[in-house]
Amino acid sequence: SGVFTFPSTGKWHITFNMNYWYAGSGGVAYTRWTSVEIYTCENFGSGDTWVRQARSQDGLYTPDANGAYSEASCNGFLDVTNVGTHKVRFKVGVGSSISSNQVGSTNIDDTFVTFWKLGDT
Repeated sequence: SGVFTFPSTGKWHITFNMNYWYAGSGGVAYTRWTSVEIYTCENFGSGDTWVRQARSQDGLYTPDANGAYSEASCNGFLDVTNVGTHKVRFKVGVGSSISSNQVGSTNIDDTFVTFWKLGDT
């Protein structure tokens, strides 16, 4: 469903990082954007009010057909007082209808989400 549940209550730091690759188009220059967003919900199952906690954008410029890489990363915080109602989800975006690919690997963290528990609530 794309909705993530926390394993325990507490104060959580969330990082979302996405690498993009765009494959150029016949020597045409493109300047566009890529973005990542973190959304949190504190009333999941009872109205589901999602709030954007963080957003980051990066430019994507390719001067020729060789393509280009872009990366966007953002951080959010959530005080999880109830693991049943406090949830998180993520959104990615690419500007101006360009075709891009999200980069991933089993050997390196190109695209990832990290959750760090900072302490008790």
